[in-house]
Amino acid sequence: MVVAFTIEKDGSVNEVRAENIPVYSEIVDIDGVETKVEHEATSLVDEAIRGISLMPKWKPGTIGEEKETVRVHFTIPVCFQFSGTEDEKIYTIDDIEVQPEFPGGESAMYEWMSKKLVYPDHYNEISIAGTVVAQVVIEKDGLISDIKVVKSLDPPLDKEVIRVVSMMPKWNPGKHDGQSVRVAYKIPVKFQLK
Repeated sequence: MVVAFTIEKDGSVNEVRAENIPVYSEIVDIDGVETKVEHEATSLVDEAIRGISLMPKWKPGTIGEEKETVRVHFTIPVCFQFSGTEDEKIYTIDDIEVQPEFPGGESAMYEWMSKKLVYPDHYNEISIAGTVVAQVVIEKDGLISDIKVVKSLDPPLDKEVIRVVSMMPKWNPGKHDGQSVRVAYKIPVKFQLK
């Protein structure tokens, strides 16, 4: 769904309303006839409106060279994700007995990455050092998903880390109680460009 609202001149949130309201359907038995009934997800709508309404004051919008304060209309997509079943749970490395592992171990992972990383041309002329940290989910089958940068160094380098991590081969998955499970995992990538 989308929640639309207005930021007033004083920065307060006003006129909060939902658009593109989600609908769910169910099959019900009405006098012996199975009938599909659709409902608006009003509890989700109410929660989205409540959440937006509780926002602290924003920095108000301005226009022109004189920076005249104006009202600004916003729309924000709101997505609800339910935790679902135990099969969908994402564990941390502290929650499991067997850690996920790149084939051949950590040193093999960094050797593999060093062969795949491509530095943008303009880095030949500048000096930059630091670490990009990517967070991923190692799926039950060892594939990588949900890649995002949680510690940035420089946008082009962040994009390169995401590109390379997305190409990784299957890992050996993490295990909990003898079963393969989904595991959140952080991959630090150090850069020293001079």
